[in-house]
Amino acid sequence: MTKRSANDPKPTSAEKYFSMNKGADIPWKRLSAEAAAIVGSILLAFWIDAWWDDQSDARQERALLGALLQDFETAKDEFGKTRAGHNKVFSSMEKILYWAEAGSVEEDEQAEVDVVLSNVFYRNTFDPPMGAVDTILASGRLDLLSNTTLVTELTRWKSLVEDLNEREAAAANHFYQTVYPYLSTKLNLQDLDKDIPYPGGAPWPQQPANAYLLVSDRDFHNAIYVHWVLYWNVQTRLPTIADALDRIAGLTALELSGG
Repeated sequence: MTKRSANDPKPTSAEKYFSMNKGADIPWKRLSAEAAAIVGSILLAFWIDAWWDDQSDARQERALLGALLQDFETAKDEFGKTRAGHNKVFSSMEKILYWAEAGSVEEDEQAEVDVVLSNVFYRNTFDPPMGAVDTILASGRLDLLSNTTLVTELTRWKSLVEDLNEREAAAANHFYQTVYPYLSTKLNLQDLDKDIPYPGGAPWPQQPANAYLLVSDRDFHNAIYVHWVLYWNVQTRLPTIADALDRIAGLTALELSGG
């Protein structure tokens, strides 16, 4: 064995250890068991962490599903009222257009024209609660919902509502910019409010508005026709909204029940 010279580097820690324990047995079994125990504890920690995350995600999913179901049950009620209002305006305009096409109104229907025309003044906008949907979409955690069909429906729902609201706004703008100004120059508008249930009656003496005289006016006919077209655009979206409401509420309830 060669000796180190004075210029040789100092022995390493490993060299010192083996020189001190030369001839001693290395406890490989104990070292292996300790290593296995360390690896096992690390894997167990990872498993516990993953299990806890899964439990947390499951609780979050259930909370979101509960909020979604509540919002969509409320939305179904609100939609029923909005749809009834839209139908009332739409059917009233169809009756007015029928009279306008005829060019005259039978005497026994003349008073009815006042009531029917007053229905056109109703404004309806579907404004469903969007808190739960907005929370899910803004969080970026769509993966919290395990039902991919429900996720697809929710992302589509927001655009459906926005599209309907744009159509409702177009009809409202036409009413305020065209129909209302026209009628305000032709009729005493206070006398049109016969279908409004004022407590104790109207706060002013109401006279016949004689709106039937307008049915032969081409400007009146055109204004109501354009308004009818804009409301027809609204009407075409209502079945789609109704179907989406039923699907989302049904899927959400099914997920909550564990189905």
